[in-house]
Amino acid sequence: MREKINSLVALQKVETEINELRTNITMTEQKRSSLNGKIEAAEDDLKTRDAQLEALRKKYRSFEAESQIKTNSVQKSQEKLASVKTNKEYQAMLKEIDELKALNSKIEEDMIVCLDEIDIAEADVVKEQKKYKAVKHQISHDSESLQNDILQAKQELDELTVEKGQLEQKIDKQFLAAFLQAKERSGGVGIAPVLNAVCQGCHLNIPPQMFNELQRGDSLKTCPHCDRLIYWPD
Repeated sequence: MREKINSLVALQKVETEINELRTNITMTEQKRSSLNGKIEAAEDDLKTRDAQLEALRKKYRSFEAESQIKTNSVQKSQEKLASVKTNKEYQAMLKEIDELKALNSKIEEDMIVCLDEIDIAEADVVKEQKKYKAVKHQISHDSESLQNDILQAKQELDELTVEKGQLEQKIDKQFLAAFLQAKERSGGVGIAPVLNAVCQGCHLNIPPQMFNELQRGDSLKTCPHCDRLIYWPD
């Protein structure tokens, strides 16, 4: 009888290790997924900064094109001055040229401001690129380490699953059925030790008579409180 009980205890131990491994694998996979999410977030941030920089460059090119148009207009207006016949037309043409030059001057000021913004944005992008590379390198290293942990845990899980199957084949079918029923009733733990007359599954005292019988180890007992199989770990 003691040997049969020990087989159930060994089976419970393996199942507990399997459950712990599965939990650890799930948690590790979540950590790895979180790291990958951080890389994606860093990539998105860098793309946003690149887009902002490109928008500033596009804005500068727009200013540049507009300034060239105004400069050409000034040149054409100055060329027309020679063909103006009246003083009134001449004055109007001069006024138009002055207005074009004023507009162009404002555009050139905007271009200078835009260039300063581009310089700041470029420096920011370079800084973020270095930061991103460092973060990506560290995260990739951590992710690879976690992946190795997952693979190792899965290998251990496979080995324990095989061991569990071997144990189940050796256990008396009646005892195994009792164990499986107790495990289902108690939420995963089919057998628990009793220490100082206290069931370690539910931490409640068992009756003295049952504890005395349990110590003899000649029969399979069930905790009257939690319905788990119980044993005395002599």
